[in-house]
Parts: sequence; structure tokens; C-alpha cells
Amino acid sequence: WRNIRRMQRMSQQEFNITPTSFILPEDRRAWEAAREQHPSGLWIWKPVNSSCGRGIRLLRSVLDPSVEKALMKRSGVVQRYVNQPLMINGYKFDLRLYVVVTSYDPLKVYLNTEGLVRIATEKYSPSPLLLGHRTMHLTNYSVNKLSEAYVKNLDGNPGRANPDEEARLSM
Repeated sequence: WRNIRRMQRMSQQEFNITPTSFILPEDRRAWEAAREQHPSGLWIWKPVNSSCGRGIRLLRSVLDPSVEKALMKRSGVVQRYVNQPLMINGYKFDLRLYVVVTSYDPLKVYLNTEGLVRIATEKYSPSPLLLGHRTMHLTNYSVNKLSEAYVKNLDGNPGRANPDEEARLSM
């Protein structure tokens, strides 16, 4: 996050690649000011040294003081939540592309021919009442594999899942 922020200072337009972000607890005051400017805003908090969706929380700008105090005790990144994300058939998704950079001057980047698409298992709704629906807002495999709506990817395996179901989730 710090490197992205450094690059944004040099060229805001070219590096406008992430939502407004704050590193906590260092950026506490800046995040408080942002929340005051956007009182109806939504935020996503991601703890450091965690994986598999553990500890991720969706928050409103107006926080209970005890929640805010607890957040400031742990290091993490908080970002403005994207209210209108890109979707596939109404489901949030993310893409993982794998690259290797072998040289910076001259720049040499190799992109793996395979990537990964992770899809939430519950149709997206921007309603603040549904912030607790982790399988709607998070695409983490570890979160969604526990959902009743989870469909295991059987690409490349004999006896694949129902083709109609696969088409529903394909791009």
C-alpha cells in the first residue's frame, strides 16, 4: 500500500488503481477525516498477517467506539468499499493473474497463461443491512467453499459438473 501511495504522489491518474486506502493504526486521523466527509460511506478492513478471509470486516463510517478502539489495536488496511463492483451474472468476483518480473530496466514481465477467477456464492446487494453476508461480499475460497451454493470447479476432470451450471458461472 505504501508503494502504491508513493506512486500516486508522482502520478495520480496513472496509479488510480485502488480505492481510497489507509494503513492502521498510523493513518487513524486521516481515516477519521475521510469518514466524517462520507458519513454514509462503507469501508472494508483487512488485518495484516491473516489469510482465508479471517478478520475481514465491512464497516459503516459511523462506528461504535468499542469497534473503533478494537480496530486501532491491530495493524491492517482499511479501504473505501466499492459499492458498484464488476460482476458476473450478479455475483462479485476477482481475478488473480500471475506474473514474474525478471528485470526493471529494461522492464521484462512474463504473464502466466493461466489465472484464477474467484466468485462469491451469493448475489451481490449494496444494502447496508446485508454487510454481514460474507459469501456476498468476499470472494475468498475459504469463505465460499462452506456455502450451500458453492460449486466445485471440475475443469479438466472427467465427469464434470452440470454444463448448464458451469455456463452460468463462466465469463
